[in-house]
Amino acid sequence: MSATELRQESARHLSEFKRTWKVFFSVGAVVVSAVIAIVALTNAWFVMNTSVNATTSTISAADSTTYLFASAGVRQDVEVNKYKDEGGNNILEGGGTPQRYTQYYDINTGSIVSQNVDLYIGSAWRLDAQKELLPGEHGKLDFYVIPTVDGLTQLDFILETAPYKDNAEGTRVVPVTDEDKISGTDISVLPILKPLLDGHILFFSSFDESAGYSGWLGGFVPKDGGGVEFKNVITLAPAGGFIKDVPYKFSIYWVWPRRYRNLFLTNRAGEGDLFTVAGTDHTKLLEFLNANYPTVTIPESFYYNKGSVINPIQTKVTGMEDADYYLGAAYYNFADEFIGYNSSYLYVEMH
Repeated sequence: MSATELRQESARHLSEFKRTWKVFFSVGAVVVSAVIAIVALTNAWFVMNTSVNATTSTISAADSTTYLFASAGVRQDVEVNKYKDEGGNNILEGGGTPQRYTQYYDINTGSIVSQNVDLYIGSAWRLDAQKELLPGEHGKLDFYVIPTVDGLTQLDFILETAPYKDNAEGTRVVPVTDEDKISGTDISVLPILKPLLDGHILFFSSFDESAGYSGWLGGFVPKDGGGVEFKNVITLAPAGGFIKDVPYKFSIYWVWPRRYRNLFLTNRAGEGDLFTVAGTDHTKLLEFLNANYPTVTIPESFYYNKGSVINPIQTKVTGMEDADYYLGAAYYNFADEFIGYNSSYLYVEMH
C-alpha cells in the first residue's frame, strides 16, 4: 500500500476512531483497572558495584557503605499482604522501629526544614497514604538519603518500574513475564506492556499545580554492550555536597496523563496538559514522542492497536494532521486499556 493510500485509509477510519475514543473515555474508569503501586528501595545499604554511582572527593571505590535509604509513612497494603515469596514471607523489609530526626534537607527546594520526621530504614518504600494509579491521576513518591560518611558530592539513582499481577490463587503478586500471552494468541504480553508503562506513567523532579511539570526523569541512555535503553535517572547533588548523618529528602512526581494531547500541548488550565509553555522539558518529551511514533509496527512507548489492521501515523507530533491526531489518540487510549487488562500492580524500585 502506497503512502497516499495509507493516508486515505487513516482518514477513512477517522470517524470510527473518534467514536471509539469518546466511548473509551466514558467507560475508562471501568475498562482500565486500578494499578496499585508496590514500592521498594532496593538496597538500604549502598554497594559500589551496583548500577548506583556515588561521586565523592575523599572516598575510594573500595568503600562499600556510603549512605542509607529511608522513607516515612505507611507501607502499601498490597506490598505487605501479597508481595511475598512462595513460603509466605515478606520480600521487603519494613524498617522496624523508626528513627526520629528533628530536621532534614529538602533537595527539591534547596532548604533545611526544621520539623520532626520519623524515618524507617528498610527496603519497603513507605508513602504518606495508600496509593492507586489510574489514567488522569498524579501523585508523588518521597524518599530520604542519609550519608554515613563525609565527602559525598553526588548520588545517581535509577527508578525502575515493572508490571505485576495476582497469581492463580490470588494469594501473591507475581511479575508479568514473557510466558504471559495476550488472550487467544501466542503473543507475549511483556514486550508490549513494559514500553507502554514507560510511556504512560511519567516521572518528574518538579511539579506546580499551575505551571505543570518539569525535570522529566525519563529518556534513553547508553546500555552495556551498545545501543540504548529507557531509564528514569535521578541525580542528587546538593550545593556544598552531602553532610554526614543528615537526611536529604527528594520528591518524585508521577503522572498518568488521561489524554494523548496532555503530552504535547500546553493548555494546562483548560485541558489538564502537562505543560504551560514549550520549554526544555516539553521539547524533551516531544522529541521522545517523535522518536516513538508508529510507522509500520505497533506498539511503541505510547501506542497500541488492538485491531488486526495497523494504520500507520504518517505525521509526527510536530505538525501532526487531524487524521493522525485522532489515530494517535485512539492508539494511546487502547494502550491504557491494554495496561489495565494485563497488569494489576505497578512495582516501582529505586536502586
